[in-house]
Amino acid sequence: MYLTPSYWRTIHSLMITRCDNAGYRSRAYMEEAAITNKMLGFVVPSELTKSIGYGSYEKVIDLLEGAVSDQQYIAGNEFSAADVYVGSQIGLGLQFGSIEKRPAFEKYWERLSLRQAYIRTQEIEAKLV
Repeated sequence: MYLTPSYWRTIHSLMITRCDNAGYRSRAYMEEAAITNKMLGFVVPSELTKSIGYGSYEKVIDLLEGAVSDQQYIAGNEFSAADVYVGSQIGLGLQFGSIEKRPAFEKYWERLSLRQAYIRTQEIEAKLV
């Protein structure tokens, strides 16, 4: 899947705004980097959290929890490309245990996985496997 520059600018803007509101600055892909580093056992020393780009795994997970708790979808009350990206991180994270189970994550993933497009995609994938 090709993701256009405007898609990344939208994601970046949304996540930067949320980071600014949470009191720190980060990049749009922060949850992916934080989760991957945690899975690999890499822990950022506390004195270097400002250098890593996302702060700490704990801050990212708390920020992500707030993002999926505040409204129905990442960008508001309508599903968007941001939900494809963030939702896949949360869905896979819950499935493989790379993020901790929190009620907000489980509710958000349930909303996404009940969408007709997701259900159809799963049906198509099941036929291919």
